[in-house]
Amino acid sequence: MWRVRTRDLLDRSLPPAELATRVESHADRPAGNGLVAADDGRVVVTDVEGHALRVTGPSGQAVLVEDPRLLWPDGLARGPEDWIYVTVNQLNLHPALDRGEEESRPPYGVFRIRVPRAPPPREARLPPPAPEAAEGTAPR
Repeated sequence: MWRVRTRDLLDRSLPPAELATRVESHADRPAGNGLVAADDGRVVVTDVEGHALRVTGPSGQAVLVEDPRLLWPDGLARGPEDWIYVTVNQLNLHPALDRGEEESRPPYGVFRIRVPRAPPPREARLPPPAPEAAEGTAPR
């Protein structure tokens, strides 16, 4: 998965060769089409082979949810309060991908999964500074 700043994409004065130098690798991802960005910079992606959703970022990826009902998870959408909605289309059971056999069966699900918030950056988890002595008192 790659990323580039929106302001660079919108800058019409930026030559294509210069724009190309501003594209950077963000994360590896499993096979699948669906992705949605979280507010904290992580990206939730579909994993069609693992019947899963994964959270990816520069430091790696983790399974968010793995479930046999996620038969070809595809479309992702963000909802309120950290919910992600995922459509399941069973494309792997379509004749074109299933030895000519049609094995998909309704219902074609829409599931929602809560994405836990990422821990704050390491700098934000430093212990608070030691309390200062009040004016006119000696520190202990």
